[in-house]
Amino acid sequence: MAKKAECLKKRFWNNVSATSAEGCWIWNGPISIYGYGRLMESVGNRKTKQLMAHRFAYEEIIGKIEEGMTIDHTCRNRSCVNTAHMEVVTRAENSKRSHSKNMNAMRGNCCTKGHKIEGKNVVLEKRKNGSERKRCRACAKLRDGKRSRKV
Repeated sequence: MAKKAECLKKRFWNNVSATSAEGCWIWNGPISIYGYGRLMESVGNRKTKQLMAHRFAYEEIIGKIEEGMTIDHTCRNRSCVNTAHMEVVTRAENSKRSHSKNMNAMRGNCCTKGHKIEGKNVVLEKRKNGSERKRCRACAKLRDGKRSRKV
């Protein structure tokens, strides 16, 4: 078992280059469709398990990641495996820190199309769970118009 673990560590480090000006350790191995490094581990008779390279690095260097927690790349580089650029946070916190179009819109009180969600441009929409959320009236009109034309 120890030999397998050493082989996995060696494969991991063979796929890392520390050449980034920002101090990132860049993963040069397989990358997921989301941009995260992937590392395959042999788990038995011709079976493999996919590991996320940044999570593997964190657990090897820092320690176990608690159940329900995730890694936030503070450098915003998904292929980075430098543990100094990682912070263990909840999924909710990781989403809040995101630079996605939706999160940027929420922080700026505007929709993803850039319309301000204030004054007359606000529609209160009921969710299935009974709560309400503010939506952009301009985008709602566009969506409703597209739906009526499909009929």
